[in-house]
Amino acid sequence: MTKKKITKKKPAATTKLHTISVPDIGTHWKGQGGIFAGLMRGRDGEKDYALILGPALERGTFDEVSKNATTAKTDGHKDFRLPKRNEQSLLYANLKDKFKPAWYWSCERHPDHEDYASAQYFNNGHQYAWGVYAYYLGVAVRVVNIQ
Repeated sequence: MTKKKITKKKPAATTKLHTISVPDIGTHWKGQGGIFAGLMRGRDGEKDYALILGPALERGTFDEVSKNATTAKTDGHKDFRLPKRNEQSLLYANLKDKFKPAWYWSCERHPDHEDYASAQYFNNGHQYAWGVYAYYLGVAVRVVNIQ
């Protein structure tokens, strides 16, 4: 008679549900610094979060626009930055009408070429890596963590 080793399966990962009141997508979120763009799935162990579209930024090089994003202040918030590429996709999907049909910098430099950074064209949603000295627009975003 062979003995079988019995192991209990670990329960599937669960998420606690918390209630958070958010405005309709595309409307100003009072006190949060801008327009509610939607919910983002957390990456690399981050929690899911709400994305807020903040102020538009002047055209400039990658470094200039990045600096302008981090110095933006609205509704008392000073934690703005350029959006990540996946956040730009959400902005295009939900708030395309808030953008000019132009290239906008993301916060992501090319992993193999520091002289290139990603940008998104808000006419058709195309993303591409451009030289950091190109002059493109930008928008500042901030996150509201969902716990």
